[in-house]
Amino acid sequence: MAASLGRLEADFRHVRKRHDEQIERLEELVRELILTAESLRRASVRPEDRGSS
Repeated sequence: MAASLGRLEADFRHVRKRHDEQIERLEELVRELILTAESLRRASVRPEDRGSS
């Protein structure tokens, strides 16, 4: 029983580490997506629209 519990704890630690890595990667992708969207928005603004707010 103790050995099974030890394996489960080790598996849980591994899964938690992988989950944390996946969350970090998703956060990086979201930041990249936002930067890309902002860049595209700025590039799509026509010169005559820039000063007419």
